[in-house]
Amino acid sequence: EKQAVDKVISRVSFADRKACVTFVTLGKPGFMQTVAEALMEQIPEVSGVCHSSTRRKGTAKHAPAELVAGTPYIYERLNGIAYRIAPDSFFQVNPKQAAVICRLVEEFSGITSEEIIIDSYCGVGTFLVPLAKKARMATGVEESDSAIDDAKANIRKHRLDNTRIYEGKVESLLPRFAQKRWHAGAVVLDPPRKGCGKGVLSAVVKLEPRVIVMVSCDPATLARDLKFLGTLGYQPDKVQVVDMFPHTWHTETITLCKLS
Repeated sequence: EKQAVDKVISRVSFADRKACVTFVTLGKPGFMQTVAEALMEQIPEVSGVCHSSTRRKGTAKHAPAELVAGTPYIYERLNGIAYRIAPDSFFQVNPKQAAVICRLVEEFSGITSEEIIIDSYCGVGTFLVPLAKKARMATGVEESDSAIDDAKANIRKHRLDNTRIYEGKVESLLPRFAQKRWHAGAVVLDPPRKGCGKGVLSAVVKLEPRVIVMVSCDPATLARDLKFLGTLGYQPDKVQVVDMFPHTWHTETITLCKLS
């Protein structure tokens, strides 16, 4: 059973100084309960231990995490706003710089109490929650079950009765919004490394937003998407790079696009 452990994933809250540890194993070993109890006893900062299984050693893919002991959630704070985060939900690992990104997205969106905001790839509500506090109505789009549960919990926690989450792929839902002739004052796009693509951007433009705010972790796909967005009439107005991982080439780029 010693060979069963593939990797150990630790999610740490910088705000609370707590961690949730997930053991990814081949199959379902019988030692997890014992390991979880010993770990939490020896390291008080570990507030929860989870288990996930994988079929092949070394792969990034694994089954959804299941709680073994304690709580599966950590709670992080950005600019005074608390977020619940489950083991399988994406969240930036550098909260200090994530807070900078949140402020930039809020500034670039310029959202007002008269406008609707649509946050695509909204995750746990990192941008959605602070933007909803200023908007007339806020809509988030997310496909990850774990992130959706966290986003709904964060919306309830902050008592945002003007906010709703649509569950599914952005590539499918945004064209539906466009077909229904929805309108948004601002649209936020925070896609994975592959970027948005023509289908998503074409749908966004049909929503006739005053501004489009793009958050990208890959300069190459961002350049591709901005070039196509330019053919649809929206041009970059401001660009800010945020160094998320010092001493590496990885950055986050926040771009404000306006109708030319």
